[in-house]
Amino acid sequence: MNVDSERRNRILTLALPIIGGMVSQNLLNIVDTAMVGNLGNSALAAVGLGGFVIFMCQALILGILTGVQSSAARRKGEGRTDRVAAVLNTALLLVLVIAPFFSAILIALADIGFPLLNNDTEVIALGVPYIEWRLGAIVFVGMNFAFRDYWNALDMSRVYMNTLIIMHACNIVLNYVLIFGNFGAPAYGVTGAAMASAISMGIGTFIYIFLGFKHIAKDGFMRHLATRNETAGLIRVSLPAGLQQLFFAAGLVAMFVIIGKIGTPELAAANVLITVLLFAILPGLALGIACTTLVGQALGRGQPDDAYRWAWGVGRGTLARSLSYY
Repeated sequence: MNVDSERRNRILTLALPIIGGMVSQNLLNIVDTAMVGNLGNSALAAVGLGGFVIFMCQALILGILTGVQSSAARRKGEGRTDRVAAVLNTALLLVLVIAPFFSAILIALADIGFPLLNNDTEVIALGVPYIEWRLGAIVFVGMNFAFRDYWNALDMSRVYMNTLIIMHACNIVLNYVLIFGNFGAPAYGVTGAAMASAISMGIGTFIYIFLGFKHIAKDGFMRHLATRNETAGLIRVSLPAGLQQLFFAAGLVAMFVIIGKIGTPELAAANVLITVLLFAILPGLALGIACTTLVGQALGRGQPDDAYRWAWGVGRGTLARSLSYY
C-alpha cells in the first residue's frame, strides 16, 4: 500500500463516522420538519426562524469549544493523554459556569427580541416558547460539543457517532409523544418539539459523561484542569471561530427575517429548503473536522510539514467531492 493510500484511508477512517453522525443529525432535522409541518405554515415558520435564532445565540458558546479539538489533538500528538483530558475538563467547566447565566439572560429577552424578527402574531406565539426551551438546553449543547471534539481529537469519532444516533432516536420518539400527545402525554405542538430537543440533548450529555468515566477515567477525566497557559490558548484559538459562527448565524437569521416579511408560507418553505440543502454540505464539514484532528496531532508531534500535507490531502478530497456535484 503506498503512502497516499494510507493517508486516504486514515482520513476516511476518521471522517466516515463523523459523516454518519452528521447524516443522522440532518435526517433528524428532516423528520422534525415533517412532523412540525403537520401543524401548519405558522409552526414551520416559527421553528425555522427560531432554530436559526438558537444557532446564533449558541454561536459564541460553541465557538469557545472549537479550540477543544485542536488543543486536544495537539496534546495527543505530544503523547500527553493526561493533558488531553484536562482540556476537556476545562471546557466542560467553562460551559457549566457560563451557559446557565447566558441562557437566563437570553430567555428573559425572548419575549422582547423575537417579535422584532417577525410580525406574524401566530409565529410569535409559537416561536417564543420554542426558543425558550431550546435556550434552556444550551448547557447540554455546549457539553455535547466539547465531548464531540474530544472524541474526534482522540480518533474515537465512532463514539460520537453512536451517541448521536441514540440521541436522535430519543428525539424522534419524544417528538412523536410531545408534539402530537401520544401515549397519554399532552399535545404540546411546537413547544413539544423544543422540549424533545432539550431532553434528548440532556440524555446525550449523560451518555457522554458515562462514556468518559468508562474510557478516559485513567487519563484524569473530571480530575485535572488545564493550566493557565493551556486555557488561554484554548480561548485564543476559539474566540475567532466563535465570532465567525456568530456572523454566519446572524446572516441566516437576517435572511429568514427578510423572507418572513414576504409572508409566513414563504418562511415555512424556506425552512424546508434550507433543511434539505444543508444535507449537501455534510461531507465537506466532516472532512474539515477530521482535518483539525490530523493537523493538530501532526503539530503535536513537531511535524509542521506533515500537518501541511494532511491539510492539503483533506482539502483536495473536499474539492473533488464538491466538483462531483456539478
